[in-house]
Amino acid sequence: MNPKIVELKIKALSIQGAENIAKEAVKSLSFTARHANAKHAKELINKLRKTKNELVRTRQTEPCMFNAVSFALGGLQGKTMESVRRTVFFNAGRVLSHFEHSDKKIACLGAGLVKNNSIIFTHCHSSSVVNVLKEAKRQRKKFEVYSTETRPMLQGRRTAKELSAAGIRITHFVDSAAGAAIKKADAVFLGCDAISAKGYIINKVGSGMFAEIAKNHGVPVFVFSDSWKFDRRSIHSRIMVEERSPREVWRNPPKGIKVENPAFERIDFCLIKKIVSEKGVLAPKQLLKKLL
Repeated sequence: MNPKIVELKIKALSIQGAENIAKEAVKSLSFTARHANAKHAKELINKLRKTKNELVRTRQTEPCMFNAVSFALGGLQGKTMESVRRTVFFNAGRVLSHFEHSDKKIACLGAGLVKNNSIIFTHCHSSSVVNVLKEAKRQRKKFEVYSTETRPMLQGRRTAKELSAAGIRITHFVDSAAGAAIKKADAVFLGCDAISAKGYIINKVGSGMFAEIAKNHGVPVFVFSDSWKFDRRSIHSRIMVEERSPREVWRNPPKGIKVENPAFERIDFCLIKKIVSEKGVLAPKQLLKKLL
């Protein structure tokens, strides 16, 4: 797909989820490699790097995209135009293969955490969490899911629709009723947008608050994440948290009312029982040791 279209879709949340964003970004680099109007290899490489930077700017909280597009553009220096294209296509294929393998591994490992006759609480939309719950359903486990609306853009409705279509029992809650839902749950399953070297993950705003509620009520919190969501840049700096348009919350507020719309927040490792990745079901600090 044309990178400009991908950028617009990411900004509009038409493409959701860290991994889906990474996949589409890599595919758009392949599109650029195939269709860019360049006269020589160096010009093509510059166009590819420009495309990469423009994609990354659309969602700076997404190390998964940064890592994926960086991998896709590895080893391009000093090549002919045709070899540049071949390298990008080959690298892009390896990225997509990684995600395919990782998705299956996380789904299988995560399904093992779903107990029969249990209630799973989840927030926002995570393709990893949805895949885990679908796999648990395929294994004929009996369970129910409590999901949130996830205002202001209502991404939680996508989760509810996908799970319902898979034959999974689902109860949908307004965000402000999440506390009551968590008290009844047996586990909290959350996705992940970034893993920080500083001892926390980043996920949709509300996730940190819900993890604290779960901790207070003895409900274990499990996070599902591809290891490529580790942000190596966080070793030296804080992960930026995206602030989205106030108009998503209140299109025309009365004069004098300030509206803030943070998209993400942190969940400290101490609130998380396990992080499930393609590397295994590990305590957060154990996973971090493998990633550093």
